[in-house]
Amino acid sequence: MHTQETRIRTRNKHFRGLKHGHPLLKRWNLQRFLSWILIPDTKILWVPHAVAAGFRAAASQKFDCVFSTSPPLSGHLVGMAIARRFHLPWIADFRDLWTGDSQGFEKTPVHAFFNRGIARWVIRKADGIVSVSDSITGDLTRLNPGKTARHATIPNGYDPDDFKNVPKESTGRLVFAYGGTFNRYIHPGVFLSALATALEKKPDLKNCIRIRFTGQDLEKKAGDLVRNLGLEPWVEMTGYQNHGNGSEP
Repeated sequence: MHTQETRIRTRNKHFRGLKHGHPLLKRWNLQRFLSWILIPDTKILWVPHAVAAGFRAAASQKFDCVFSTSPPLSGHLVGMAIARRFHLPWIADFRDLWTGDSQGFEKTPVHAFFNRGIARWVIRKADGIVSVSDSITGDLTRLNPGKTARHATIPNGYDPDDFKNVPKESTGRLVFAYGGTFNRYIHPGVFLSALATALEKKPDLKNCIRIRFTGQDLEKKAGDLVRNLGLEPWVEMTGYQNHGNGSEP
């Protein structure tokens, strides 16, 4: 069966205006400040632009369904608006949890109340719900019990073509690779401390181990920890990489 998808890129003019606006916002960490006052996330300012672009696309061509994915969570509000306006089936895909504070969305009871309300609304309105793990599926079904038939778990996978040009021969070193974002909830502190201890107790490991972190370090602390522990010779932090570079050895 042949399928075709349509993607539309939009810009968030409101967010850009805030970024260069009030002096207090320049002095504070803008992203952290906005995460306290915007629900479900800071991308809610992008929703009107995305909805308008989606309306234009759906009015000019025929779609069989709408597919939204999160994060960002606000993307589901875009998908729901387009689906309702044009009477299309809507599939909501969850790559991370929505509820709970593991992602920092429920900073206070007020945040939790509104976030769970929006999550229930999305789950009840979606025609199909997909998540990448059974634990996320379980969390979502608990928000709307009795309609588990609309939920499905599709684990993350990979495309073998991405690794066609990766050398097959062994480098003789054990490589630990992490691809993703570090923030105040997800960080490598314990791992790096254990690595420093292991290298101190087993010096032979220094010649056969390598660590590669690919992705953003939002708190700017992982790099400092690597330097403070003296792990620069063994730990490489590449920063954000495009899809092709992320699979390089």
